[in-house]
Amino acid sequence: DFFLVGIYLALSLFAIDLLDVDHIVGQLILVCVVTVIISGSFYLYFINSAKSSSFFSRWFHGVKMNAILYDVLLLASTFAGYKWLLSQFRGKVLIE
Repeated sequence: DFFLVGIYLALSLFAIDLLDVDHIVGQLILVCVVTVIISGSFYLYFINSAKSSSFFSRWFHGVKMNAILYDVLLLASTFAGYKWLLSQFRGKVLIE
């Protein structure tokens, strides 16, 4: 999960930079949109394939659209935590 969260966040940060979104609300909305696009694509792929023994196949067939909601909540809260941490340490020397 950590690896996938990192990829989703990297793609979201790329989109934020590409579209030059400065406001935190716009950034959070963009993180949600990017997550829906990625997770929705995987959902459509796995739900339209026969159920197999792979984790993702079982996950999407089991929880259906809730998988996308789970990813959106996970990524939005992770991004919010990331932005908060950045604000706490901006301009401070952590290691001398």
